[in-house]
Amino acid sequence: MIIFLGGIHGVGKSFLGSYAAEQNHFLHKSASQLIKSERGEQSWNEGKYTNEIEANQKALISALSKLKQNHESLLLDGHFCLKGSDGEIKTIEIDVFEQLNLDALLLIEADIHILKERLETRDATSYTDSFLNEFLLKERHQAILVSEKLNIPLKIMHSPNKDQFNEAVNSVFKGGNNMRQISHVHFLRGELDDFGMPKEFHSYVIAGRNANPKEAKAGSGIAKVYCMSLNATPLNPDTLVDDNGVQGAIQRAISMLKDQHPDYEFRIIK
Repeated sequence: MIIFLGGIHGVGKSFLGSYAAEQNHFLHKSASQLIKSERGEQSWNEGKYTNEIEANQKALISALSKLKQNHESLLLDGHFCLKGSDGEIKTIEIDVFEQLNLDALLLIEADIHILKERLETRDATSYTDSFLNEFLLKERHQAILVSEKLNIPLKIMHSPNKDQFNEAVNSVFKGGNNMRQISHVHFLRGELDDFGMPKEFHSYVIAGRNANPKEAKAGSGIAKVYCMSLNATPLNPDTLVDDNGVQGAIQRAISMLKDQHPDYEFRIIK
């Protein structure tokens, strides 16, 4: 399983990813590490600006393909958007994420004042509030778009601590290993932001499997609902059993989520 850990510069991807990898004994790599190793050189400056985004993404795809041959579980930290050499924010094409063949997406966000402090300390670079706000919004927009277009579960976290992040990674790995059928659903409402996305966005993954004899009678299904977005309201209970098999349990969970979001637009992604 490959989890892609996204977020703009300064949100703490390397720190959190390294901790989770150490705790769970799986591999953690950054996209920049793999690109530099594949190309034999660094193609960005100290301010993280680059004019070789396309070549870098091709190198990343190639490097990851080789790495997957020897590693079953990998946490890859990178970006949904990058700073171009002209100073503009460039989105990474969806085709790139499709070729990476990812199993789940995690997006880390942080408050602007925290990002400014970290980036000034780390990179000796100063950014305006408006630039960082635009960067955060574009990163989130592209993460959601990749999730919807490629049917990849997305979890959004705001300034998690080490333990919160580790728990999220564990739930994704555990859920992925136990899933037999999966539905990814979104509930959207409210005005659109500057990039055409509703300001209220709740995302859930429903993992379904056959019940074992100790859990329910033969033929029953079990569905567990995972919150995958910031401020998503947990379903209570979050685990459901249905006599009509896995699909019955998943449909029951969807019905309960719809009742919980009566005024929202509903989308089923997968």
